[in-house]
Amino acid sequence: MTPAASRRAALRATLALAGMVALGLPVSGVRAQDPASAEAVQAARDWLALADANDADAAHREAGTKYRATLDVERWREALKLVREPLGAATQRTLAGSQLASKLQGVPDGDYAQVMFRTSWVNKPVGREYLTLEREAGRWRVIGYVVQ
Repeated sequence: MTPAASRRAALRATLALAGMVALGLPVSGVRAQDPASAEAVQAARDWLALADANDADAAHREAGTKYRATLDVERWREALKLVREPLGAATQRTLAGSQLASKLQGVPDGDYAQVMFRTSWVNKPVGREYLTLEREAGRWRVIGYVVQ
């Protein structure tokens, strides 16, 4: 494997690790009209708008403490470019579901939300985005992000 390929693989792994809690973890369901769930969904959309604009620095600043501790801003810039740039611009994003949880595997108990979107991009018409958020100081902040 070339050094560049190794670096890309490491960035993909780091991004995946940052979002592992968004994949297949048991959580209790929440109705869509629940205000906390609606807040989490809006926070996810706001954060994705920064990623859509390729504003890695702002997205990193707005992410939660766990995310920033896992992925420094330089690595996040590279990961965003590696993962999102080939997809092209987002053309459609539809909420596929959201759930709140107080327990997630691998993290201390707290206030968490998992949000999933069905997303279309110019170069990938069918995809999904999984975000895990944590309530920090009264605000929902992204702590995990996975694109499939």
